[in-house]
Amino acid sequence: MWFFNYFVGSYFTASTITTCYDLCIGSYKHKERTVDETIKQIKKILPNVIFNLTAITLPYSIVLERYLETKPRNDYSFMVNFILVYLCADVLFYTAHRIFHHHKLYFLHKKHHDYEYPIGLGAMYAHPLDYFLVNLIPYTTPAVVILPPDSTIKIMIIFAIFLTVVQSHGGYTFLSSGHLKHHRFYKVNYGLGPMDRLMGTYR
Repeated sequence: MWFFNYFVGSYFTASTITTCYDLCIGSYKHKERTVDETIKQIKKILPNVIFNLTAITLPYSIVLERYLETKPRNDYSFMVNFILVYLCADVLFYTAHRIFHHHKLYFLHKKHHDYEYPIGLGAMYAHPLDYFLVNLIPYTTPAVVILPPDSTIKIMIIFAIFLTVVQSHGGYTFLSSGHLKHHRFYKVNYGLGPMDRLMGTYR
């Protein structure tokens, strides 16, 4: 279960780092909280996060790994694979994310927007169907389509998880606040950058 282990291991590591920072230091945040406020948010989101990781990610990872084991991999360089995967993930994530902001589907995505200023642990805090279709599928489909080597996929998992947890949801003033602006203003910054610039939704 290498995919699941890398995914959950990266998420656990990134979440532990950000949670310890929030509880012990707590400065340089767009919204500073007391320890009690942080603990209260953790208690609310943790059951949902555990469910998404175990009930959704685990079985999906098993299916994904079995599929990848049957396919020959490309022989592109790491950088070419990285760029292709990044751009493909951006197109898929932007599209799915924006669709789920439609008023007829937003009831599924609303949970992820419970907090205007989320914490890193809350990166996977979402309705299970929203988590599966908006996060898991867009971020893993590039590996299925482009078929980079396993070693490249492992590096990309670590990169994507740390980017999502620490930068996108950590709320730190010394990192990019693009996704934080999405949580605050809803109709901007749906993707990873390029698609937002192309579609005029970048802020």
